[in-house]
Amino acid sequence: MSESALQPSEQAADEHQEALPNIDENGSTEPSATALEEQADHENIDTETMVELQHSKSLPEAIALLSKTTQDLEGRVNVLLAQHEEDFFAAFRSHMAKVQQHVEHLQACADEQKNQLERDLRIKTLQQEQ
Repeated sequence: MSESALQPSEQAADEHQEALPNIDENGSTEPSATALEEQADHENIDTETMVELQHSKSLPEAIALLSKTTQDLEGRVNVLLAQHEEDFFAAFRSHMAKVQQHVEHLQACADEQKNQLERDLRIKTLQQEQ
């Protein structure tokens, strides 16, 4: 496989990746230092794989290398999915805790209003009796 044949797909993948905002658990779109390090490591691995593929002398070598790469990719995707799932559930739990606090606050306000209304009604009935 020639280097020129690989360039368009790499460029297209890079363009699509850059178009997506990277939002962390704090809502920031700036990548963290560890995320940048992981991305650099993955880029190095990908570059090494591409170089190995270009230098492979036989078709079976290239097929084996591509098979290994797809298995590695599947593993990396599974790790990312697990990480995003954990992040999603953490954010969901946090949001639901805030919603629960808000509902409890509204319930307390409603109870307070109900007590105030009952007190006012008692006062009116007592004033009317006098």
